[in-house]
Amino acid sequence: MSQIMDVAVPEAAGKGTRWATKRMILITLGVILVAILGAVITLDIELRFADSRAKAEDAAGDKIDAAKEPFLAKVTPELGDKDPHNSWVLDRKLTEKERKELNQFDGKSVKEASSLFRKFGARRILGEAAEYKLQLTSERKNAIVVTKVEAEATRCWEPTTAKTWAADGAGGVEQWKTIYFELKGRVKAPATTTNGNVDDPQMIPFDDAISVGMQQTPGLIKFSGRSEKSCEYRLVLSYNVNSGRTQTRTISKDEDGKNLLFEASPQGSYESVGREWGKWTFTSVAPKVAP
Repeated sequence: MSQIMDVAVPEAAGKGTRWATKRMILITLGVILVAILGAVITLDIELRFADSRAKAEDAAGDKIDAAKEPFLAKVTPELGDKDPHNSWVLDRKLTEKERKELNQFDGKSVKEASSLFRKFGARRILGEAAEYKLQLTSERKNAIVVTKVEAEATRCWEPTTAKTWAADGAGGVEQWKTIYFELKGRVKAPATTTNGNVDDPQMIPFDDAISVGMQQTPGLIKFSGRSEKSCEYRLVLSYNVNSGRTQTRTISKDEDGKNLLFEASPQGSYESVGREWGKWTFTSVAPKVAP
C-alpha cells in the first residue's frame, strides 16, 4: 500500500502541474484573443466613422477657405517716381535759362533728359506713365478664375492746355503686352490688346482668363486707358470660384490710394520740344482748324 501511495503521489502532483500550466496557457490565449477582438472592434468602429470625420473636416476646411478673400489685388504705377520717360508736359513755356540748360545737355533723347524736365516741374503723360501693373494673388485652395476685365470711366474732362510738350516719339516694342480700355463716361469698356505686329498694330479683344488660387502663380497684367479726354476710371473684374456663379469686383485706386487716371494728349497751342540732328528744337504747334 505504501508503495502504491509513493507512486500515486508523484503522478497526482505531475497532473496538477500540467493542468496548472495548461490553465495558464488558456488564460493567456484568452487574454490575447480578447485583445485582438477588441482591436478588431475598435478598428471597425474607426473605419466606420473615418469617412464621416473626413467629410466633417472637409466641410470645416471649406468654411475656413470660404471666409478668405477670393483674391488680393495690388495695383502699382508702371513707372516709379524717379524712372525716366519720353513724354512730358508743362503748363507754361520753358524760360530762357531752362532752354539754355537743355541745350547744354548732351543726351540724345527726351527720356535721357528726364531729370531736367522733372526739375522744370513737368509731369509725365502717355505711354508707360499711363500704365499700371495689376497683380492678383489668392490664398484659396479652390480655383479663382477672372473671366472678364473691363474699365468704366467715373469722371472725364477736357485735357489740360499744356504750353510745353516734350516727346521723342520713342515707344517700347513690348507695349503690345499691355491691355487697353477705350474710356467713355459711365460705359464699361472691354479690354483690348494689339496683335503684336509692331509695323501694323491692330487692337483685338483680350479674352484670356486669369487663374489664381490652388497654389497657382500670381496673375500679372499691365493696363492703361485710351481716350481723347482725361479720365479717372475703375476696373471691373468678373470672376468665379470653382466654376460657381459669376461675381464682380471693382478697383478704383492704386496701392497709394490714388485714383486710376489717364491723362490725354495736350490740346490747343503749345510748344513742341524734341531732339533732331543732335540739337534740341522748339516748335510752335497750333490747333487744327476744320476746313
